[in-house]
Amino acid sequence: MFIYSLGFGLAICWLWLFYLQGPLLNPICILWGIPQETLLRWFMSAMCVTFFILFQVVKIHSLRNKKPLMIICIILLSLGPLLLGILPVISREYSNPIIANVLAAVCGAAAAFFYTAWMETIGIKSLRESSVMLGIAFAFAGGVTILGGIMHYYWILPLLILCPPISFILMLWQVPDESSLHNEYQRIDSIKLFPGKLIILIGLIYVTGGIMLNIIGIEKSYTYIFYLSYLLYALFCPIVGFILYRHEDIDLRFIYQLVIPLALMGFLLFCFQDNPTRIGAFVLLQGGSALLNMYVWLLFPYLSRFSTRPAAVCAFGQFITLFSVFSGNIIADQLSAMLSGGHNVKNMAFIACVASAATIFLFPDKKETFSGWQTLFRPEPQTFELEQQQSSPNEMKTSDSVSSLDNIPLTLREKEILILILKGRNGRFISEILNISSNTVKFHMRNIYSKLSVNNRQELLTMFENK
Repeated sequence: MFIYSLGFGLAICWLWLFYLQGPLLNPICILWGIPQETLLRWFMSAMCVTFFILFQVVKIHSLRNKKPLMIICIILLSLGPLLLGILPVISREYSNPIIANVLAAVCGAAAAFFYTAWMETIGIKSLRESSVMLGIAFAFAGGVTILGGIMHYYWILPLLILCPPISFILMLWQVPDESSLHNEYQRIDSIKLFPGKLIILIGLIYVTGGIMLNIIGIEKSYTYIFYLSYLLYALFCPIVGFILYRHEDIDLRFIYQLVIPLALMGFLLFCFQDNPTRIGAFVLLQGGSALLNMYVWLLFPYLSRFSTRPAAVCAFGQFITLFSVFSGNIIADQLSAMLSGGHNVKNMAFIACVASAATIFLFPDKKETFSGWQTLFRPEPQTFELEQQQSSPNEMKTSDSVSSLDNIPLTLREKEILILILKGRNGRFISEILNISSNTVKFHMRNIYSKLSVNNRQELLTMFENK
């Protein structure tokens, strides 16, 4: 687990140290004589387009095992920052801004392949392992980013060159054969694993992330405070990871319900507080970012397990988030110019507050949108009918009896487990699909046996076959 944590942490280091307002972005842009926003938007637009292409390409089942393609991406990710850092120093002839923008776009396209492959790798692990792995990885990347904020950019360049190849080597460390993974799951050839309201919810939240990048770009004095606030991010992510590891029954809808208020309060401080440090605002925003990133980096790889095209599902999830950040960055910039006072932090913060408030208004009840995965994987009607046609008469009887559970005195979770038992699922499958430990499954099964007055699974199945 530590090897994967370090590998993914290095991949995130590459992104945070350079792009997304990393400590290397400003000195590189000064060398090339271009605004930070320009280079950042070339990178993000190329990355976004590549994610879109990836989830549209039907034949791509896995990127992790396409080593020649991944090696090319790793070379581009290592050479891109190096060329951006040394070309203007070598000669003025190479300091054309077009060259910088093209290099940024190439890095963005390669990064899309790289992070899609990493999402697939995370999906191999169980949810409990993934939560700890991501927590450690984000903490490591946050700590390195903080150090990068106080280092000279010439010291950061070698690190950026080494991060992608080392990360890729660790990604491939003892990777099992994909054909042997999760064969017990019913896979579908569709991206419909993402409910529409979930897409809108995540999109609106990440729009505010794009606005935060605008705020940092407007006020250069906030950059140091932004890096310093990574301390909270680096501490908060592993705490969340270990909580999810120890308490598998936590409903992950609780996470996004915390993210939105934290973002709203953080941006409100930018609107009304005159303290130039704004440390309180960044602390709130980084706390919300830690929760949100832990949530989506657990959710998208898990959803990919239930698709015949895991790479496409991971790419689609990344496309949602990045497109939201990118569009939020541009829209906020345009709207801010229309407000009184032009481009300034308070205008940007006001727009972010409106977006956060709209999210709360559109999703007042957690039941209105899927934001945990516990109850997502119900067979679609046509799939369920096909399974019934192919099943034996006894199995069809058992399936028919599932619809008569309303009058049985069981809790909602106990009914979910009972339905899976009646469909022939074992304890390991139930534990994985409901994101609970095997001990929790056994606890609920004992309660089911007690309430239905049976002694074991066989008696339970016999009871429902006779109904």
